[in-house]
Amino acid sequence: MTTYFLLFTALFGLIYFIFGRTNNSRLTIILAASLSFYFYFGGWLATTVISVLGLFTYFVAFVIKKYSIYKKDSKLLLLLSLSPIILSLVYFKYLDFLQNTVISVLDILGLEKLEKLSAGIGSSYNLIAILGISFFTFEFTHYLVEIYRGADVLKNPLHFFVFVFYFPRLASGPIVRVNQIVPQLQHLERPNSSDFAYGLIRVAIGFGKKFIIADQAALVISSKFQTSNVLYGPDVIMLIILLYVRIYFDFSAYTDMAIGVSRMFGIKLPENFAWPFLATSLIEFWKRWHISLSTWIRDYIYIPLGGSRISKKRKFSNLIIAMSLCGLWHGPAWNFCLWGFLHGIALVANHLIREQKFIHTGQAPTPTKITSFLNKINSFLSLIATQMFVGLAWIPFFYPLDDTLQIISKLGIWL
Repeated sequence: MTTYFLLFTALFGLIYFIFGRTNNSRLTIILAASLSFYFYFGGWLATTVISVLGLFTYFVAFVIKKYSIYKKDSKLLLLLSLSPIILSLVYFKYLDFLQNTVISVLDILGLEKLEKLSAGIGSSYNLIAILGISFFTFEFTHYLVEIYRGADVLKNPLHFFVFVFYFPRLASGPIVRVNQIVPQLQHLERPNSSDFAYGLIRVAIGFGKKFIIADQAALVISSKFQTSNVLYGPDVIMLIILLYVRIYFDFSAYTDMAIGVSRMFGIKLPENFAWPFLATSLIEFWKRWHISLSTWIRDYIYIPLGGSRISKKRKFSNLIIAMSLCGLWHGPAWNFCLWGFLHGIALVANHLIREQKFIHTGQAPTPTKITSFLNKINSFLSLIATQMFVGLAWIPFFYPLDDTLQIISKLGIWL
């Protein structure tokens, strides 16, 4: 996909710079390129489904805006408007997962007749995966919620659909919000030489991360670190390091390329990573890792659930729910849910430790050389502990639950 992406970008760029003489012509070329890119990878059905959901979102936003002065009615209207978007996500991405979960539960309970009935119902349809539907769901949900909160409706359909389908970020983000990109689309200028040079450098960096580091780490993992080959604790440690290297350099590579390509066309996308392997706490890690996703989860799941404005128990349960859903967003499987759940539990522990740390009375002692040195040691140990947890949590992210338990069980074997 990376090679195709770069070749497609080069061809599109040539057309863009030759024929993109006005703002509307540039936007039209971007939209045509984005639809072509998505159609190539997603097919006609996915393109049709997302286009229909996009049209629905575009028009229903005007209705929500019209009735926004009636808070009670507009909230109900918002929920009704989000329903077909959420249901489409559940149907195309999670229906098989839900059905298999029900069958497993019925099997455990020994309800064979109901299990066979459920299996028979499930076998009567064949679902086709819709490429990036969870990504588009985030975009549509964000847009409608912001309209409900008072944002202006995008009257120009060209602006709206470029925001939805903009191809450089379709592969791996970042998840861009309306106010981050639409003002640029409204006054899209031809990029200058410094923008083009910066974009070219970011693309080259992303290309190097992907092919020189991430792909090589993936090759070592697939050839030497099958579950049956992980025999000792050192094997697990090496696997954790390789998994971390693989996902960070692969994921951030696509972000670099998306930012670089966009800059060459005069569009600035937000950064998505801020050196997460330097985080000294899990709270800090999620401010540095996949920033566009973590802030979306915070603003549209965690805060609507009540956030930190309610009791401590509710706050922590909301945090666990939000992170578990974050895990499921990555894929319809229990190992992803476990990954998110573990991060939720660890974040709760992180908050509790932080609260205890800052419960004190009186004025803080004046820093000395000894306290400064001890603080540095504490920061270093916190960094090691944070990165060890993040690394361990990558195992259920990449492996099924049975394999995860088998791999982690080898941590205690060192001889």
